[in-house]
Amino acid sequence: MKNRSKTDTQLEDDPDLLNCMMNDLKNCDELYKPTNYWDLYEKPSMSELHRYGLRDFRRRKNTALSGFAG
Repeated sequence: MKNRSKTDTQLEDDPDLLNCMMNDLKNCDELYKPTNYWDLYEKPSMSELHRYGLRDFRRRKNTALSGFAG
């Protein structure tokens, strides 16, 4: 098995796609919208994503994204 560097496993940031996804979320049918639980996390999560992107988000300390597994 080939050893992969950290850069091989990083996702490329796409702020335009993120904004498009969030606009779709705001405009979708109520049936598909997340619960109000997400409201507590949306602003800090989006702020962090716009500021730092996805690079090493699982390795960050004190991150708004710590609740995401995967």
